[in-house]
Amino acid sequence: MLNEVFGFSISDQDIEDIIQLLKQLTSQEKEFESLLEVRIVIGHPDLRLYAFRDQESGRIVGMASLKIDKIQMLTQNYIKGFIGDVIVKADYRGRGIGERLIKKYIETARKVGVKQVNLTSNPNNPNRTAAIKLYEKLGFQKIGELNKSNYYRLEL
Repeated sequence: MLNEVFGFSISDQDIEDIIQLLKQLTSQEKEFESLLEVRIVIGHPDLRLYAFRDQESGRIVGMASLKIDKIQMLTQNYIKGFIGDVIVKADYRGRGIGERLIKKYIETARKVGVKQVNLTSNPNNPNRTAAIKLYEKLGFQKIGELNKSNYYRLEL
């Protein structure tokens, strides 16, 4: 059984689970100096973290983040959202977790006035094939490339 977790208090074990999940996203591993560094990133007021926890083990098995960019430019007078760090532990895939994560963030983005949601995904990472299909199924359009990843956008 899985529990959806949104806006939760994060334990050191949760952070360790998150770091392990992030290792599945890229071979260019980010080294975190401390659990405090991760807490600072996760605790930023413009970042929303949404996760799924295995009820039996209490461990985080899937997660995603949504960054709200409220800074408006002269020619872009609207709020943007960026979805990132979408990952589901390998043995929990195929249960709709990724889709529920993305749909939750689309809903959240609409509620706070976001006009477009962006995300990237590396097409050369075999772990991202299903994610890319999901993004396209949910209406994200590839608009270019950024740092060897496909860049997608969903207009809300």
